[in-house]
Amino acid sequence: MGITEKTRAEVGEALKKSLDRADAAMESRNYGYACQILHEILRAEPGLNEARLNLRQAQLEQIGFTGNRLRGLVATLKNLFAIYYAGPAQLKKGNFGKALEIAEKAMANDPTLLSSLSFLARAASAAGLKEIAVNAMEIAVRFHPKSVAALRGLAESYQEAGEATKAVSMWQKVRELQPNNLTVTNELKRATALAAMESGGWQEAGSFKDVMKDKDKAEDLEHEERLVVRDPEARKRMIDKTRQAIEATPDRPGLHKRLASLLQQNHDFEEAIAAYNKVMDLTGAYDPGIDAQISDILRTQYNQRIDQAKTAGKNQAEIELLIRERDEKLLERLQQRVSNFPTELNFRFELGTLLWQLNRVDDALEEFQQTQKAAHLTQKSRLFMGKCFNRKELYDLAVEHFEMALEDSDRLSSADYKECLYECAIAYEKGGKLDKAQEKFKELYSTDVKYRDVAERMERFYRGG
Repeated sequence: MGITEKTRAEVGEALKKSLDRADAAMESRNYGYACQILHEILRAEPGLNEARLNLRQAQLEQIGFTGNRLRGLVATLKNLFAIYYAGPAQLKKGNFGKALEIAEKAMANDPTLLSSLSFLARAASAAGLKEIAVNAMEIAVRFHPKSVAALRGLAESYQEAGEATKAVSMWQKVRELQPNNLTVTNELKRATALAAMESGGWQEAGSFKDVMKDKDKAEDLEHEERLVVRDPEARKRMIDKTRQAIEATPDRPGLHKRLASLLQQNHDFEEAIAAYNKVMDLTGAYDPGIDAQISDILRTQYNQRIDQAKTAGKNQAEIELLIRERDEKLLERLQQRVSNFPTELNFRFELGTLLWQLNRVDDALEEFQQTQKAAHLTQKSRLFMGKCFNRKELYDLAVEHFEMALEDSDRLSSADYKECLYECAIAYEKGGKLDKAQEKFKELYSTDVKYRDVAERMERFYRGG
């Protein structure tokens, strides 16, 4: 029997407090302490995926997301008995919690080691923790992108988790490395068929060959679609053709999704939204990707109406009403998306950005405090937190976050780096630290003399104004 997955809301108050302490340790970059707390939580509640994913994040943060050959060699020697004997023995007995505990101890020695990650995925899969298995193998592929074992392991984890389309991508990479391996070729065909069923709604197909036949038809439609995107007349013909296909087989979500995309390109926005909603009705599941497309349509619709109102010389009150309506609709959708996927930090970052734009500074801060835990969002989240504190006139806190963002500026885009320098300089200036402000403005000036009013500010500094 597998391990029951649980969320933060489903565990006791003591564990919730421990999770909060781990979050605080992560925020203060005390990753060793965070790991210690999270290990204790998982011993008590092995099905708490949030804790396990946070532990993985803390371990990777602790080593700066870099592999090390010597560390890996030492870890391999330390882990030999655990990975190849003790752990498998516990799995054989059905002691999944103990097997996962052994896997986590091995991971503590080196979270990038392929053998440890593979055993963790194996233990998680046996325990029914599919998300953890996928996460482990995604990390394996990140650090071992040319390893056939890592790529195959991730492909299998994706298939087990019902993510056939992603599995296809992995099997394709395996085939590139082993083009003459018939087993790999057959696995790729099988995954492709499963992906066709997943996206095209052919669950009722009578056989593997039926699925592949339907998939070929779908690929023909997709090929045509790619050719007609920029041709309105051809696009109209493609819309008609897709409608006809839907009439013949109305319960295929993939066709409705394709129709929605074509209608969106054709600016038939209301029909596109209806088609996207039909996809979710047929699959019986909320799809964040489709929700994002609907949000894009709403944004485009309102922006067009706002531009038309400005061109027609409408009064400012009418224009502001349209802007408020647009923002409220987008905010409602984003909040729902975050509610459905509370641990998906990309959605939280998008929500935080919109809240910032709406001047809901405290609400935005709350989101960015969460999103800074994700390595790919850390620096940008700190930039936005600094901007929030600037707006709240808490300049010492603003400076602290800007400086933290600039510590690893390679993770900032060029535009974000320049904005961070500028906003940091402003915070120093308004906080009365003019020398520090001048240093930041000088750094920005040497990078981009035309950025905002930095040239004018530098002239004033040198004039003593």
